Amino acid sequence: SVTAKTESKPVQGNKLFIIPSQFSGTSARAGVGTNSSGNFFDDAKASAINKVFGGLIMGFWKWVGSEYPASAKRSFQIAASVAVEVDKNNAEARIGAGDSDALRANVGVGGTITLTSTSAHRPDISATSLTSGGDDPNAVDTSRLTQITGQSPFGVLLAVGVGIYSNIANSHIASDADVDARGKISLISNAKMRLIH
Repeated sequence: SVTAKTESKPVQGNKLFIIPSQFSGTSARAGVGTNSSGNFFDDAKASAINKVFGGLIMGFWKWVGSEYPASAKRSFQIAASVAVEVDKNNAEARIGAGDSDALRANVGVGGTITLTSTSAHRPDISATSLTSGGDDPNAVDTSRLTQITGQSPFGVLLAVGVGIYSNIANSHIASDADVDARGKISLISNAKMRLIH
């Protein structure tokens, strides 16, 4: 038997610096007026980093005698995210190289011969946009150089996900191969787009 299979597996990583976790797919998230990523552990990590470095920056402004060097009111809020995923997979089960200059492949068996190729993958893409009305009176921009005040009367959200997928499965006996079997010779190809795990 000759078997070829392609599959996607999650990438191992850590949440909150030390908690083992798995990551997969492609995602994009944009937020205005909020620091939430939608994940508790990611938010906790960002909060810890922000308290350390943000505290240093704010300490500097207090040291020079001004907590914020500038102030601005919200006139409008726009959040936009675009996620693009290109996933191309090719599974090939074959006998022979398909090269006229290569030595011929010679296969002989007393039973059956089965060539199976499988390419089965699941699209995993998401795009999210979020705005918050601005209830925090101490909100500052990401550079911590400007204090943001007031409610925003106008907001726009845009989230776009673009996925380009190709699953190819090919089982074949090349022209430079001689194959002989007493039993059945089977060539099986399966290309699937799985919509669930």
